[in-house]
Amino acid sequence: MCVLNRRRFIVFLQFLLLAAKQASGQFNYDQQGRDWAGTCATGRSQSPIRLADNTAIRRPIPRIRFTNYNRALQSPLIMTNNGHTANIVLPPTNNGQRASIQGGLLPGTFEAQSVHFHWGSANSRGSEHLINGQRYDVEMHIVHKNVRYATVAEASLRPDGLAVLGVMLQAVPTLISTHFGLNRILDRLPQVIRDQSSTMIAGQLTMNDLLGRIPTGRFYSYNANIVLPPTNNGQRASIQGGLLPGTFEADSVHFHWGSANSRGSEHLINGQRYDVEMHIVHKNARYATVAEASLRPDGLAALTVMFQAVPSLSSTHFGLNRILDRLPQVIRDQSSTMIAGQLTMNDLLGRIPTGRFYAYSGSLTTPDCAESVSWIVFLDSVRLPRRQIAKFWDLLDERRLPLINNYRSLQAINGRPIFQRTLI
Repeated sequence: MCVLNRRRFIVFLQFLLLAAKQASGQFNYDQQGRDWAGTCATGRSQSPIRLADNTAIRRPIPRIRFTNYNRALQSPLIMTNNGHTANIVLPPTNNGQRASIQGGLLPGTFEAQSVHFHWGSANSRGSEHLINGQRYDVEMHIVHKNVRYATVAEASLRPDGLAVLGVMLQAVPTLISTHFGLNRILDRLPQVIRDQSSTMIAGQLTMNDLLGRIPTGRFYSYNANIVLPPTNNGQRASIQGGLLPGTFEADSVHFHWGSANSRGSEHLINGQRYDVEMHIVHKNARYATVAEASLRPDGLAALTVMFQAVPSLSSTHFGLNRILDRLPQVIRDQSSTMIAGQLTMNDLLGRIPTGRFYAYSGSLTTPDCAESVSWIVFLDSVRLPRRQIAKFWDLLDERRLPLINNYRSLQAINGRPIFQRTLI
């Protein structure tokens, strides 16, 4: 058995136009042909891309500041198989505020909106990004909306509308997973095998639970669904700092994955693709809605966490575990499930070090591929048992076919600067 290895947690803070799936209608990952037209085909700042230490511009980017990431999320999480990914909409935290991010290269404050994953198959890795030539088993995206915009739909129309934290998940053998937050999510994957099925992830989780204890100070950044409630203090978890242009409140979480034979992260780090890529979507606090934020270049930010499958490892990522444990409840397209109990945004991050990341300007990775995303990609991944990641592979799309390899192919960099945060 394989457990996800958090060796490569990539946080992609993505200024992301994330009206993506809602606005674009039907598409699939099989050929990425005519249903990926328009900006997807002609854009010059598309995502995902190859990330590599030898081509990134090293500079002392400010740390990403995480707000309310350690607070329990206000309500149980509902994970839905939407035919393209397992998506969790993030509620506010228990103080009534959304988890949010600032700093890095983000143009403001971005609130966490949702989490989703990209994965491969049993025979291939599925991260969307490659890091130093490596594709990881899973890439988790934590999507954030710029607070300047009222809705994710609005933010997705703006170049500063969305930010995504991308975390790579890596399967590793004979490792007991301590990512209790991620485990709770992964353990629910068998509940959402069918397209449009949903499941509830019970118990409290924080956004930090999702990050899996990765070092968040190391990341790549470039400009480029679980809906999150406020925290139990009535405020949204948020992020600031880095290159973020303000405060961004957590809005939702979704995932990209591969299959049993391939890894499914969207980004690659130093040539490596990870098993799953999770996006925590944040909205700039300047905007009222995610829809409004999606129209702005500074509207959204996404924290991206890579998941790495490792064999025979018991996961200690309790927050992620609660989400993954509900995946079997959303196997069918458009199904949903509730993730009960309290979670914090930190539960989602799985204790990765958030000070190491890449940053670059890019796009949404789903049609209409709007080029309004600032990506921050964490260098470290969350290690999870392979059995947890395998739950993604059972999900079905709207055609009732296996929902695997739900990551976009790599795009040309076209001379864009890629920044790498160095520790300061």
